[in-house]
Amino acid sequence: MKEDDIINFEIVYESPWGYWLEMTTVFSFHELPDDVHALLEGYLQAVDNSSAVAKPGNTLRMISEANDKTLRDLGFPVAGKHTPDCHSTGLDGSDGPNSVSGPDFVLKPNMTLSFHPGTVLENDRGLLISDNFLVTSEGGVRLSPHSAHRYHLLLEK
Repeated sequence: MKEDDIINFEIVYESPWGYWLEMTTVFSFHELPDDVHALLEGYLQAVDNSSAVAKPGNTLRMISEANDKTLRDLGFPVAGKHTPDCHSTGLDGSDGPNSVSGPDFVLKPNMTLSFHPGTVLENDRGLLISDNFLVTSEGGVRLSPHSAHRYHLLLEK
């Protein structure tokens, strides 16, 4: 690693008793450059907006569309997807429906979803921001103690 690197780290914990956690943090040795900070804030806003859609009766496609719309509305040039925007949590990360293979899957109450906006921007720009949410009638409820101010952590040199 070099001093000016920005590290996007994701941990996916799959236990013998079922899929438990998917969480991301961005690390750097310096404050983020303005463009990267704006990108991180945009993806965090996308998660806030798309988790609000995680209600029973809505579909995985609606979550995916909320991510793209948020980033477009913030002025980011959306080019496609690099990974599903969300998926159910089962015995592993690919167990059950996801926003690419099952976009019309209808959400059910108390279903657990792993969110990570898969929106990729022009020039292959983007960040992977992950966390798990519970589907409720009020929208997705974060299942970890993670919060927006904890997504970027400064490392000591």
